[in-house]
Amino acid sequence: MSARTHHWHRRSPSLSLVLFVPLALFTLQSRCEAGLILYTQISQHSSMQVEATAYAPDVQDKDFDSRDDLGSFDRSIIASAAADPPAPSFSVFASHRQIVAYGPDFISASLTAETRTEQTGAHAGQGITTGWWEIQFRVWDAANLPFRLSGQFRGIFDASEEHLGRHAGGDVVLYDLDTPDPDGGTLVICGGGISTGSPFVHPFDYSGELLAGHRYKLTARADATRGLLNNPADPGPIRRSALSLADIALVVPEPSSVSLAFCALILLARRNHS
Repeated sequence: MSARTHHWHRRSPSLSLVLFVPLALFTLQSRCEAGLILYTQISQHSSMQVEATAYAPDVQDKDFDSRDDLGSFDRSIIASAAADPPAPSFSVFASHRQIVAYGPDFISASLTAETRTEQTGAHAGQGITTGWWEIQFRVWDAANLPFRLSGQFRGIFDASEEHLGRHAGGDVVLYDLDTPDPDGGTLVICGGGISTGSPFVHPFDYSGELLAGHRYKLTARADATRGLLNNPADPGPIRRSALSLADIALVVPEPSSVSLAFCALILLARRNHS
């Protein structure tokens, strides 16, 4: 099965990119001292959904989590189901985890989607896990900020040659909410993604400039599906798995001109104070 990859690159001053995709680390980093704040968080949304189903007899477990609270978090959800009559058996496990941390000059995020199945006999089942994370932030008014958005998407499967019923993927997109898109809609600064049933490691690397006072939105997604239909049954236990990982980093070095201006303000304030 061939992989489907995509990427976007729209109007952004001095923007260069190299696509390569896995689950999520997003960092705003400055070299500024004395507590200079380069961005303000406006909103955050996180959603996770997992579903585990075993057939004959049908058994299903699922869970969903959606939150809009600001700030750091580390949370996960799990679903599991098993069909276990006297002879054959089938068990399914699905999980999703998101880790997000905020500091004065950084934001980090990581998404992990995993599902596993184990079968003995002629049963069938499927695990599905998907997660979405979004943040909106506003860049300070003092000056434009150069940025680098980089990371990696990674998909890992069991060693089976059977591709039917397995999938992993994810994407990341950075939007400028205050610059009109000539084609309509929200302006996409950069982004990309992948969706496939084959193992993959795809990194990405974009660079450009965030405009002073503008609002931006960063989104990330990771999902995985693994199913097994086996009739007649092969001998012995059969195990299948799918794992999708996304790591993303957005780094914003402080411009040297801003450093000089800020230092001048500090010196002036100290002189006036003295």
